Amino acid sequence: MPAASFAPVVRPIGRDRGEIDPEFDRMMQVAGVARDDFLALLDMPYDAVLGIVREAAAGRPAYPFMAVQEIDDSALRAMIEDEPDADALAARRILTDRIMQLYLLRALSAMPDAEFDTRVSVTGADLVQDALAAGEGVLLLNSHIGPGRLVPLIVARLGWQVTSLAPHDFLPMIGVDCGDRIDVVALAGNAGLAPLGAARQALQAGGIVTTTGDGLRGRGKDVYPFLESERPFTDSFAFLSIASGARCLPVFMHCEEDGAIAMDICPAIETGDPAAPVRERIEAMTRDYIDILEQRWLSDFTNLPARSVAMYNREFRGRRKQDS
Repeated sequence: MPAASFAPVVRPIGRDRGEIDPEFDRMMQVAGVARDDFLALLDMPYDAVLGIVREAAAGRPAYPFMAVQEIDDSALRAMIEDEPDADALAARRILTDRIMQLYLLRALSAMPDAEFDTRVSVTGADLVQDALAAGEGVLLLNSHIGPGRLVPLIVARLGWQVTSLAPHDFLPMIGVDCGDRIDVVALAGNAGLAPLGAARQALQAGGIVTTTGDGLRGRGKDVYPFLESERPFTDSFAFLSIASGARCLPVFMHCEEDGAIAMDICPAIETGDPAAPVRERIEAMTRDYIDILEQRWLSDFTNLPARSVAMYNREFRGRRKQDS
C-alpha cells in the first residue's frame, strides 16, 4: 500500500454558536446528540474513544448517542453463514454511525503519517495508479458500508487529489482543512445537473472522483431487486463512467472494534460494448454494481451501518406484506 504523504491542517473548534457550522448543529439535533458532548469527544485521543466505544458496545454507554440500537436484522441474518459476535457487531455499528464518522474524519486527519499507516490499510491502490498512469480518470464508487465518509480523506492522505460528490462538505465543520486536495461538489437539492458536469470534467481531465452508488438522497432512481427485497439505486455513476471514459472502481470501507480501518478498492466494472445503446450499458453496469454490493452486504454484515439495516428491514417487510 502507498504510504501517507499528505497531512491536513486540523484546527480547534470554537464552542460559541456563531462559530459552529449550522449543518453541524442540524446533524446533532437530528441524531439527538448533545453538541457539547460531541465537541468534547472530538478532541479525545483515538484509543481513548475506542475504549469508550467498547464499553458502550458492552451495554455501558458514556454518552446516550452511543447506546446500542435494537434493530430487527433477522431477515439479513438468515442469509449469512456465521452468527456474528454481539460485542463486535455493536462496536462496529457505533463506529459506522453518521455522527461517529465525523469523529473518525477528524481523528484520521490529525494522525501523523506513521500512525495513519499503522491504523489504515488500503488494498487495490495499484488499480488507481494503473488507470492514472494510462491517462484515464478514476471513479471510486463508494457505498454505505463501514465508515464510507472516510474515502475522500484517505485518498487525499495517500497523496492524490480528489473530487467528492457529497451531500455536504463535512471537513470544515470539524476543523479540518485539506486545501485543494479535496474538492467537494455538494449535491444540493437545487443543484440540478451541475454536480455531474463538474465530476465529468474532472474525470475527463484524468482525475479521481468519489461518489456513492446506493445513496438515499436525490432523484432519478430506479428500483432494482436487492437481497430478496428491492430498493432504489441511482445509475448516474454508470453514466459518468461511460461519458468520461473513466474506470469505475467500487470501493468498500471496513472497521474493526480495535480501530483498524481498511479501504478495499475493487477491479473496474465493465462499461460494455461501445457499439451497444448507452441505456443498455448503463443498466448493465448498475446491475453489476448491485451484484457486488449484495455480496459485500453478506460477507461484511457486521460493517453495515444501523441506518442501512433499518432501511433494508422496512423495504423487506413492505415487499413481503405486498406479496402475502
